[in-house]
Amino acid sequence: MKRNGFMTTIDGSYEEAGVAQANFVKLVPPLWDVCFHEREVEESWYHEQRAMLGEYNQGVLIELDAFCEELKMSPKQLVYLEQTCMQSGCSHAVFLPSTTKTADTYVVRTYEFHPEIDDLRLCSTRIQGAYAHTGFSIQLFGRCEGMNEHGLCVTFSACGMPVGILEGLRKPKAKGLQSWAVVRTLLETCKTVKEAEELLKAMPIAANMNLIVADCNKQALLFETMDGKKAMKSIEDRSDTSYLVATNHVLFDKLLPHTSGQLKNSVKRHSLLTSFVQEQEKVTIEKVKSLAQVEYPEGLAVHYYQEYFGTLRALVFHLEARRIEVCFGAPTHNSWNTYKVGESLPDAEVPITWTEKVAPGDFWECE
Repeated sequence: MKRNGFMTTIDGSYEEAGVAQANFVKLVPPLWDVCFHEREVEESWYHEQRAMLGEYNQGVLIELDAFCEELKMSPKQLVYLEQTCMQSGCSHAVFLPSTTKTADTYVVRTYEFHPEIDDLRLCSTRIQGAYAHTGFSIQLFGRCEGMNEHGLCVTFSACGMPVGILEGLRKPKAKGLQSWAVVRTLLETCKTVKEAEELLKAMPIAANMNLIVADCNKQALLFETMDGKKAMKSIEDRSDTSYLVATNHVLFDKLLPHTSGQLKNSVKRHSLLTSFVQEQEKVTIEKVKSLAQVEYPEGLAVHYYQEYFGTLRALVFHLEARRIEVCFGAPTHNSWNTYKVGESLPDAEVPITWTEKVAPGDFWECE
């Protein structure tokens, strides 16, 4: 398997950002098929999606239009607007200051999927009228995770069977925004967990996901959606539990009736992260990175790419320092690098080493 990662900086106005995204696609032809369908979506559906997205992030619509105009394509062919959600397996956790050696807030996140269906692109986004942020893109315009200039950090994972319009995915049971649109909107418009919580309560969300939001005020939020239903838990550093963990199964009792079971591998990864923080006298960034670079079932790294469950990246966010430790690909075979939020990233390719393995027999079993 050969596929490199990318880094880029997106700045200027939303219109200028759209042109820059189009020029990036011109340089990476395989992304053309990721961004566009041959057919156009229905007129009424297209306008409904634009209205929903525009209510919470009007700037992205300007970016999408400029992107299509530069490439001379119809916005009605955009995959970004059509696909309700296409999520993957992930593990993430937040550790508030009382649990860490430096008395700062850390967020760890691994993202598992197939490299041919992901941008593999780390972006620093600095658009006029929006908070600067750094994270990986989905479908170019969405964000998979990230941290903004105010130290607000957002990560997500699929909750239960991923929702989508593609064959094999759980059909959407609610009208709403994609996970990647939710993450980007939070990064560009919110400074604190409280602001993010209010916005999440108001947003219509179609994705079934576990979302972790953390800020520099020693607060964190676990927000879960399932078939349009919502549940959440907020914590502060003085709470009984100063950490939150999420993988790919339902964590709130009120949402259990809407799911058909829990994957054993998701429960195992949740247990790994929970045991990790409970067994540490104090959590350090190096210890967190070590957990991410040990193979499942002892750690979080997995290599089942042909089964759409291989580690595409690992990140550790240090909120107070506005610093992100990033590994392209699985940390078992690739190195870590450090980036500052909002810093200029060169337009460059990042070599990634991939190792293919087969999942153990019970990996996909439910309990």
